Amino acid sequence: MDQSCISLLSLINSISDVNETTVSDDGVSQDVVIKTGLVRKQKDSIKNPIKLTPRRSFAEIEQVSSEFIFRIQKGSNGIRFGLFDGDGGAWRIEAMSRIKSWLNDRLNEDKKTSWVIIG
Repeated sequence: MDQSCISLLSLINSISDVNETTVSDDGVSQDVVIKTGLVRKQKDSIKNPIKLTPRRSFAEIEQVSSEFIFRIQKGSNGIRFGLFDGDGGAWRIEAMSRIKSWLNDRLNEDKKTSWVIIG
């Protein structure tokens, strides 16, 4: 795992959704404290875009790194985290090029024989 991925996982792990109510009653007065919202347990920062190398293609080739935009949103069902493609799909072109090179290398090796093994 690269450092960007570790930093992102650390940030996600450090966020919690707080919905806490504390009531105290001393017989004369009552105090109510309500805490709601997202809380970070530690200080982390992720600069967007973040460069990650997900597994999106054949395992035999080197995976393509690309940029993603990371967002956090508090919704009615809790915290939602999102990663959005930040390179406009350029990774696909690079992945196809790497697959082509990998196949060409393997097929050229097999030209010495009359058969090709794929798999």
